[in-house]
Amino acid sequence: MKTTVQIILSCFIGLALWSCSSKTDAYAKLVSEWQGREIVFPDIMTDVLTGDTIDLSDADFTILTYVDSMGCTGCRLKLPLWTKFIESLDSIAGDYEVLPIIAVNAKDDRELSYLIRRDAYCYPVIDDKADSLNLLNHFPELPIFRSLLLNRNRQVIAIGNPTTNNAVADLYRSLISGSKTFSASGHQAVTATPSRISLGEIPVGNDRSTEVSLENQGRDTVYIRDIITSCPCTEASVTDTAIPPGASVPVNVRLREDSVTGEFQRFVHIFYRDFDNPTVLGLSGTIIQ
Repeated sequence: MKTTVQIILSCFIGLALWSCSSKTDAYAKLVSEWQGREIVFPDIMTDVLTGDTIDLSDADFTILTYVDSMGCTGCRLKLPLWTKFIESLDSIAGDYEVLPIIAVNAKDDRELSYLIRRDAYCYPVIDDKADSLNLLNHFPELPIFRSLLLNRNRQVIAIGNPTTNNAVADLYRSLISGSKTFSASGHQAVTATPSRISLGEIPVGNDRSTEVSLENQGRDTVYIRDIITSCPCTEASVTDTAIPPGASVPVNVRLREDSVTGEFQRFVHIFYRDFDNPTVLGLSGTIIQ
């Protein structure tokens, strides 16, 4: 079993930073300190190019990256890599709203605007001239720890730059897709296998059932609080609402008969005690004559 800290730290194995145990301990402490921390945002934030006010209220997840004024701004922004990663979330986010924000304490306003236009980056970028975000939150010194995945309550649930490390990218995708969820304290984790299910072609009037495994990767028993489906035509049930440490519980998911032909998407939300976010299961397929 892995704790949240161990899962996140495993993303950085192989980097030169892990050359000695003292450094590993220091980074483990840093990640542990930031896990669950609430990020404070300025009252008003505006996008560099559009001038629009950035509203976080509808975001289920926020990907926040802070870039300071040191060195080459374009080299540190890596906007094409961010575009590629953000686009990779489209197929897994389901009905979740994901808001990526890059905050830059830029030395040159015109250079920042030029870089955004040059790279055709179409997501929010803040020109934080006063460095207010950093002053409010005191981000870590190392750039690799200045990218944060936040939940709806603006609490940190993952740390690391997903554009430069595949393991971090996989962790972000896993959390956003709902296949892995963490408790509010960050010490409990539940993984769903599989979290995205294709049911293929289903003749009109037929049912289709499948099974998903929920594994408790934490140290304490996890309790299922509620299961809510996106529509009455989808049912989900468990034989036991308690998942002991290291154990798995099967979830039986059943798509009831449907008279409307065509492609469909359905969702199952599984809520737990002491968890901010539910596990989200996605069902897709096609109803045929």
